[in-house]
Amino acid sequence: QGGKLEGIPIARMSPMTGGLFFLSGSALFLLLVRSYSLKDRASHVAGIFGSLTFLGGFVAIVGYMIGTPLLYGRGATVPIALTTAFGFLWLSVAVIAVAGEKSLPLQFVAGSSTQSRLMRAFLPVAAVTIFFESFVVLFIPALFPINPAFVVATTVVSAIIIIGVAVSWTSINVGRSIDRAQAALRSSEERFSKAFRYDPDAIAITAVDNMKLVDVNEGFTRLTGFIREEALGKSAEELSLWADPVARAAFLENLRDGTGVHEFETTLIKKSGEHRVVAVSGEVIELGGRPHLVSVARDITERKQAEEALRQKDRDIRKAYVDVLSAVTNEKLLILTEDEILAAEGEPCGSPYTVSSFEQLADSRGFLRRRLEAAGVSQELSKPLVMATGEAVVNGVKHAGKCEIQVYSIDGTIQIRVTDAGPGIDFSDLPKATLLPGFSTEKSLGMGFKMIMDMSDRVLLSTGPKGTTVLLESGGKKEQDTLDDILSRGIFKEEAG
Repeated sequence: QGGKLEGIPIARMSPMTGGLFFLSGSALFLLLVRSYSLKDRASHVAGIFGSLTFLGGFVAIVGYMIGTPLLYGRGATVPIALTTAFGFLWLSVAVIAVAGEKSLPLQFVAGSSTQSRLMRAFLPVAAVTIFFESFVVLFIPALFPINPAFVVATTVVSAIIIIGVAVSWTSINVGRSIDRAQAALRSSEERFSKAFRYDPDAIAITAVDNMKLVDVNEGFTRLTGFIREEALGKSAEELSLWADPVARAAFLENLRDGTGVHEFETTLIKKSGEHRVVAVSGEVIELGGRPHLVSVARDITERKQAEEALRQKDRDIRKAYVDVLSAVTNEKLLILTEDEILAAEGEPCGSPYTVSSFEQLADSRGFLRRRLEAAGVSQELSKPLVMATGEAVVNGVKHAGKCEIQVYSIDGTIQIRVTDAGPGIDFSDLPKATLLPGFSTEKSLGMGFKMIMDMSDRVLLSTGPKGTTVLLESGGKKEQDTLDDILSRGIFKEEAG
């Protein structure tokens, strides 16, 4: 007997109860502390412990069902209670569910695979059959005086019927699912094959391990000139398809992050030696258990040529404006690129000055007078330069919000540069904006630019979507340098540097 403690009867806990507490507690601990590095392993062990707890609770419940609780009547040992057994049963179910369908034992029965579906069908049938057979063997002979051989035969026949019905039902349903899946797979393969073969773009499938082509479509033949038999088993490098090996290396490098590459522009060399511009997209997928690169190349040569033709047309239009404005103004107004203006600049006289509001206009004029005086510019030349620069600054603040002023000096010539990041002048408005007094548009330099030209010996202008630069020149000379002279002194400056 267990005895008493302070008058309260005591007894020893059942070893089964203690074992189930240990298993379930260990499983819960593993689920709580599992880390990403050990997540799968911890989930597997927790699932196994949960399964053992389930079996223990189930055994205890069966003991109560047949009237023989485990360890009942063992002196001071208290058998596991029926409610405790049910508690362990539900706790184990929760542990197995939290462990996840990819852990033991759920990985065998979860999911849509054929194996999982068969296990879900046969395991319950086998358990019910065994339970039914045990029930018959235990209770039927005790309740009815029947020949044991008849009981055994009846049990076997019943089990065969139950299993047969279950197998028949499972085979029909699983077989139909397999047939539907195979039909869908064949249909998908046919659609993919047609799309692959007849896609107008060039499609190639390459084994990643050796970079050999395993399949190409008709678009590949049209683009490269290599027929299928010539290409299979060879790499793109062996076929000399990439005109630039560095571009090929960059394309493959971009694939390593696993996101794929889209519209990678490069040049391809056809079998005939002709160069074609292509946009290549690629992604690594798994085929037959091996990684393969699926690449799609689209010929964009004509599109690039059309784009270049448009750019050339814009350049021609720009050149026409430049030539006309240069001729009309006797080269007093020169439309240049930003690089050409940078090449024509002299040495900077101090630091630049930024104007970001109209309130700073007076300060900017004072800054400019002091800078010109320090550079030795007479008041006679300084006054019109300050006025012309002020007009450029007003336009810069008006259209871009702020601008920058810098003073340069080269060979006795003073240059004042005003730069902004505004929308620039539309070339269609350029003649009016630069030659017509008072002309103004939202995107033009607008009112005052004609005065800027009148007060300067020369104006160099660069304008575009990224901003406008006005370089005012004044040296008091009667004869102006030509455009080649201006650019040449910039070239000499670069060579000297």
